[in-house]
Amino acid sequence: MRPTRVAVVGVSADGDDEDERDGQSAADAESLAEADDLPALRIRESDSVLPTLRVLPHGVNRKRLEQAIKELRLPVIIARDSAEADVVMTLKAEYRQKTAGLREAEDRGLPIYVLKSNTIVQMGASLTSIFSLEIDPREAALREAEEAIGLVIHDSQPIELSPQNAYIRRLQHQMAERANLVSRSRGREPYRRVRLYQ
Repeated sequence: MRPTRVAVVGVSADGDDEDERDGQSAADAESLAEADDLPALRIRESDSVLPTLRVLPHGVNRKRLEQAIKELRLPVIIARDSAEADVVMTLKAEYRQKTAGLREAEDRGLPIYVLKSNTIVQMGASLTSIFSLEIDPREAALREAEEAIGLVIHDSQPIELSPQNAYIRRLQHQMAERANLVSRSRGREPYRRVRLYQ
């Protein structure tokens, strides 16, 4: 039995832990990816095409994962079970429960990526770490704030963003103010972060 790698991505946020499972198979996802006519993502140094990765979402919102994959234009197929998966992506709460599906994935020696919240930004960060891509942290932080603002407006639940430096936190506060939301910074440096309220 191979050792299991577990990667924790992101910072705690109050996201919803819904798991949407639709009837899409790995073959359907593959045909969707081909139909998008998106250019193949290439690694800068070697200029080689990235390999297709099969991700098994466990407790992760499937629609958000699909959106993160599409935004990053990555060759990722969503797997239906651990037998056809290369990696598993799950939430911290799910990982703590050690469900049968996660135990099976660990027994198979699959790497498990643990997200602290069920957001597109967290999923994107996990995918970029899997593919070792470089992404602009400022852009990612502002995208996270934009997504969190939408969730706070829709769900009326407070959301805590990832820790950021003072400049990025100020930009996040300005975004919240433009959306007529209340925002407060919490914690101590370097873990100081913005929390958004209705």
